[in-house]
Amino acid sequence: MIKRFGKWGYAISQRALGIDDRPITIQHTAKSVSQETTFAKDVVDEETLLKTIQRLSNHVSRRLAKKHRQATTVKIKLRWSDFTTITRQVTLSQPTNKEDVIYNAAEKLFQNSWKPGKPVRLIGVGSSGLAPEQLNLWEHQSKTKSIETDNRLNSIIHDLREKFGDQILHWGEDLNNDK
Repeated sequence: MIKRFGKWGYAISQRALGIDDRPITIQHTAKSVSQETTFAKDVVDEETLLKTIQRLSNHVSRRLAKKHRQATTVKIKLRWSDFTTITRQVTLSQPTNKEDVIYNAAEKLFQNSWKPGKPVRLIGVGSSGLAPEQLNLWEHQSKTKSIETDNRLNSIIHDLREKFGDQILHWGEDLNNDK
């Protein structure tokens, strides 16, 4: 094996025999966080699709915040009724785990990819380019306090939705759209 495969020949032969003394690792660092849903029937209603993107963005945001991670890339996945699947992504100017930032990016990707009336079978929102949550050291003190307040507020919102479900809180502008 060494003659055939060089310095890796011995390791290959050992592993082929089931011999491997490397430590077993059972934990790994996530490289992405995503959430998707498959509809029971194809959906063509834009409002339904946008509400689904909102809900999926919330789940992604919540999972990122729970892991104290932020993402630099937001992506969507769309599967049409013929099972053709596309993905689109955008790199953000700053890492985030905020629901509104994730939603706005996903919504824009969706609007640029979907033709009104085209049936959607599956829709997903994802994030990648994960990094630990951190504050910008160069920001002014009052802005840092504002960021800390936003982070606490997001944490409370995520906790409430985790405990009582996604429908427990709504943005004020959403209430006007329901009328």
